[in-house]
Amino acid sequence: MAIDDEVHVLATLPIFAGADAASLRLLAFSSELVTILKGDVLFNQGDMSDVAYVLIEGSAEVRVAGPAGPVAVAVIDQRQIVGEMGVLTGSPRSATVVALTRIEALAIRAETLTGVLQSSPAVALGLIRELARRIERSNAMIVGRGRS
Repeated sequence: MAIDDEVHVLATLPIFAGADAASLRLLAFSSELVTILKGDVLFNQGDMSDVAYVLIEGSAEVRVAGPAGPVAVAVIDQRQIVGEMGVLTGSPRSATVVALTRIEALAIRAETLTGVLQSSPAVALGLIRELARRIERSNAMIVGRGRS
């Protein structure tokens, strides 16, 4: 995929809506296009958080270790980002992410993502909105389970 194609893909993602062309080009130029096969692990809970993935195609399941084994807590679909929480906090991965389908993704190194977030308020706001949506979904899931 050419850099201009990657810029176009990034520009269509909700988290990068409103980002300036220079920020998108930096992300595209600095990222690596990766293919992850169905069933492969993107990263494991406890791993170092050194990269975030923007899913261009495919989907992945987020699993957290529980007392009875892994618990699926979310599905990440195309046009979403995964792995950004650990990149932002510098903490080890809080979950394991497994490809549900074949995935094409842009792997963005932590240094690149944090640099763009610092220099582009539009990108930072897009990521904040995505994180807020995830908190809302988690809250709804918790409440739903509490009624069972």
